[in-house]
Amino acid sequence: MTVDSVPIWGGIGVFMHSDEGPWGGRGIADLSETVEDSEVEWVVEVALDAMQDDVALASHGIAWPRDSTAVDPLPRPWAKVTNDVLSFGYGSLMLGSGIALDEIAA
Repeated sequence: MTVDSVPIWGGIGVFMHSDEGPWGGRGIADLSETVEDSEVEWVVEVALDAMQDDVALASHGIAWPRDSTAVDPLPRPWAKVTNDVLSFGYGSLMLGSGIALDEIAA
């Protein structure tokens, strides 16, 4: 997955890649926009949702990631910021151990 500017859209997009090349894309923000701290959770959830949808499409419907506690086949993406640390995942699954916001701020 990559994030890149999209001049045609006039914004930022998330793109999926496979051995066959790049495909799929979702707009996240206009190039002139700044993502505020209060919007970080939403932006991460949009990226996770896009990635999950694209994996399901590429795999012809295989649910990813698997979460034994999920009621639906695709566990809901989530993100939260606590004490300036971003954590995120799907359903009851947390991906990684969290990222300090000052590590990703421009």
